[in-house]
Amino acid sequence: MGLAIRYLTRWGIPLALTLTLALATGAFAQLGSANPSPTMSVPPSLAAPVVPSAEAIAAASAPAPTWPEPSIENTYNAKICPAADAKAVDRPEDAGGAVRVTWKPCPNADAPSPKTWVVLRAEKTDGPLVFAPVGQFSAMSEHLKTEPKRNGDLEALTQFDDKGLVDGRSYVYRVLGRDGDANAYAFVAAGDTPLVNIGPVSSERQTFVWSERDALRGSFALGAPDGVTAADRPNDAGEEIRVEWTPPAGADAATGLTYRVFSATKPEGPYTLLGAVGGSKTIFDYKAEKLDEKTEKEPLYFAVAAVAANGVDLAISEHTNEPVAAKSQWVNLDEWNFVLFAVVLSGFILYFIQHIKSGKKLFVRKIAGLEAVEESIGRATEMGKPVLYIPGIMDMNDVMTVAAIVILGRIARQVAEYDTKLLVPTSKSLVMTTGRETVKEAFISAGRPDAYNDNIVTYLTDEQFGYVAGVNGIMVREKPATCIYFGAFFAESLILAETGNSIGAIQIAGTAQAAQLPFFIAACDYTLIGEELFAASAYLSHDPKQLGSLKGQDIGKLAGMVAILVGGVFATIAQFTGGGWAGAVAGAIVKLFTPIAG
Repeated sequence: MGLAIRYLTRWGIPLALTLTLALATGAFAQLGSANPSPTMSVPPSLAAPVVPSAEAIAAASAPAPTWPEPSIENTYNAKICPAADAKAVDRPEDAGGAVRVTWKPCPNADAPSPKTWVVLRAEKTDGPLVFAPVGQFSAMSEHLKTEPKRNGDLEALTQFDDKGLVDGRSYVYRVLGRDGDANAYAFVAAGDTPLVNIGPVSSERQTFVWSERDALRGSFALGAPDGVTAADRPNDAGEEIRVEWTPPAGADAATGLTYRVFSATKPEGPYTLLGAVGGSKTIFDYKAEKLDEKTEKEPLYFAVAAVAANGVDLAISEHTNEPVAAKSQWVNLDEWNFVLFAVVLSGFILYFIQHIKSGKKLFVRKIAGLEAVEESIGRATEMGKPVLYIPGIMDMNDVMTVAAIVILGRIARQVAEYDTKLLVPTSKSLVMTTGRETVKEAFISAGRPDAYNDNIVTYLTDEQFGYVAGVNGIMVREKPATCIYFGAFFAESLILAETGNSIGAIQIAGTAQAAQLPFFIAACDYTLIGEELFAASAYLSHDPKQLGSLKGQDIGKLAGMVAILVGGVFATIAQFTGGGWAGAVAGAIVKLFTPIAG
């Protein structure tokens, strides 16, 4: 009895207290319940075995995909068509951390196209590049898009955004097309060497809102730029706004410092990146087409951020107080020197026109080819053969064709006076129409309107050598006594002149095409060289306006040559004397002939 009491005292009481405390805290709630809760846990060893799906088994047993190294076979001689024009750029107008990779699907519709695209990325470091896949998708997935080209047509474009990157780090990409066992890498050309690697490229923050300004500073030690101003660029067509700022203290000693310029239509943002400049600059010119029209309705606020060397931390300035819009100016005062030249040359032209009208003579050098025109027309009249006139093969928008049509008027008048047959085959319909009106006017002014008919000026074809064949046929059939070639000519020049030479015609040619002059000089009797073609009309007509213009232009050319000669002499003197007054004179001459805008 005593032993039982001793055991009860030693072990029974503590055990009873422990059981009471356990029941109170619920430790035996499950064991104490007649109806076990449905959430009662079951040891894994007693649970029903989980049977994996066939897809899970296949995925687990499939070998890990491998990415072949670039080779001639999978890049240039691939069985499938590789991606074309692959590019990797910082994704525009985002908050950083993303690069956009784009490429065009197979441009050859007949070549087998990849079924799958794989984008691989490597971080560019001093060590070897290690590529890993960052995107794999079907060629017909949502990544396939269409974008308008410059001519308005749509073109297919595959686009992949690689996100989660670290701003300021450089990455290199590869684009691999796959179709079964066939692989094809996209390649780009760097100089003369085709490369598979695209990039390097890095991302940067291109947008922010004003409430993020303080958070974007990070651990950047420098202050923000100060005194930011923006103003319309004067003397332009409304396409530029200049932004200036004062660098923060210590910017001179900072390593890797750059500036980014942002704009927004509202002070609170969002602000969009316009561009970046180096740490030594404090001016940024924002240029865009029709900027005046864009900013007229929504003028812009500007802010400048000093960017740390890591490319992430930004110290952003205060934004400009007032919005700024670009404006176009009627007069560009930066080019006043050209206005001065125009006024002076116009004065000379007017002076010589009045000089000729007053009955005084001007010296005009004789041009042998033009002196022979009247003689050749007289020869054709005596022989009873036609005069063939070719006004080049270009349309009326070419200045040589315009000069040729003007000369045609003078020649047509002489032909009408001599009652000789004139043939003018053309290669452009507009030249034919203009030529007919010119010849008709010449026949009327010569008092021979009855001799004119539309068959004098005819149209053959726009095709170059088809036209040449037609003209050669006319030469062989009509056997003209005189062949005149004035205007723009190309490969047909020697063909025409050789055919004219074979029929024994007098040939006179004139063109400003330097490459064709040797052929005309070799095969024709007379040749007008370069600007003689443009002076021919004034030479033949003796019209005061044309002669005065010709003389005034000669004065302008003479002034230019004198300026070049004098400037060269003073620049040479300045080279030997170390500058001084000679350098100042040479600089003034250069400035006089150079646009001042800069």
